[in-house]
Amino acid sequence: RGLPFPIHALDLTDAAAVRRLFGEVRPDYVLHLAAHGTYHWQEDARAILETNVLASYHVFQAAVGASVRLLVNAGSSSEYGYRDQPMREADRIEPNSVYSVAKAAQTHLCRLVSAQTGCPKVTFRLFSVYGPWEEPRRLVPTAIRRARAGETLDMVGPDTA
Repeated sequence: RGLPFPIHALDLTDAAAVRRLFGEVRPDYVLHLAAHGTYHWQEDARAILETNVLASYHVFQAAVGASVRLLVNAGSSSEYGYRDQPMREADRIEPNSVYSVAKAAQTHLCRLVSAQTGCPKVTFRLFSVYGPWEEPRRLVPTAIRRARAGETLDMVGPDTA
């Protein structure tokens, strides 16, 4: 798709494969964006935990082993749980689903690996991510589709959804 960097596909739950790839590529920076459980139909708790916790740990360990200069971790707004008011980064996390617990664990693992090894890291807790391959029923595609059709967009709170 004309990206300025290569894409490598592999099973991140396979620690040896992840280490092997990092050893071959020797990246300077790692943007860990893999996730499972973001869509309503991704309900398998085991897959959510394996991808967001175990696979993430493999990525973090391989990044350290490859001496990356910076590890960028994609957290999730879901880590905060439902809120009645705008969130702040310093707010206590209160995950309320398997996915949000897994993403919170991923963020904590990233912090732990960084503290233990000195590998610099940053975690972004992302809200309403969108782009190519986006599920058409999610917020941004729905808003765009309705705006183009001249329709209103009904917004609801978590207790009325």
